[in-house]
Amino acid sequence: MNVTLKWASRRVGLGAGAAMLLLGGCATLSPDGGLGAVSTAVQERTGAPTRIVRTDEDVASVRDFVAERLASPMTPDTAVQIALVNNAGLQARYAELGIAEAELVRAGRLPNPRFSFSRIGSGDSLEIERKFIVDVIGVLMMPLTLKLERGRFAVAQTNAALEAVRVGGEARRAAIAATAAAQSVGYFEQVQLAADASAELAR
Repeated sequence: MNVTLKWASRRVGLGAGAAMLLLGGCATLSPDGGLGAVSTAVQERTGAPTRIVRTDEDVASVRDFVAERLASPMTPDTAVQIALVNNAGLQARYAELGIAEAELVRAGRLPNPRFSFSRIGSGDSLEIERKFIVDVIGVLMMPLTLKLERGRFAVAQTNAALEAVRVGGEARRAAIAATAAAQSVGYFEQVQLAADASAELAR
């Protein structure tokens, strides 16, 4: 019996080959889920750090952080610190940021090639055909896809930073208002005491 082996492949053009060479060393997911640039921007504008809460250990750490801050008199800075680590809406923004980064990394990875084998036989001869198939269109579209995903990731970072600054600003204003209200109450109490003392003296 005669056996013939054939190798068939889909040719990849020069453009696809160049794209594969350029995109071969793509980035991987960052340890902080893309929060680094956001945290820096928020720190500059609010003076307080921010963090992603993912695990049970993160939850316990935030709980201890908040309890420690609440043990002392509340100040505007303390209120901002608590808000930036204990706001559910802000954590949702950070989760969206992580998803956007994952999509960016996925867009930069080359599509997996496919292999196939087939047997073609007639009479005493047997022919085996092997195919190596590459998604040429996917490779050629990678630069455009990467550009789109980079834009989406940048938008997610901007949205997360804006949300964090907004949350921190609201917390600061609320703390200032509460402090002013407490001071007003103390002032009126002193006025009332003075009025009571004057009335007693008059009697």
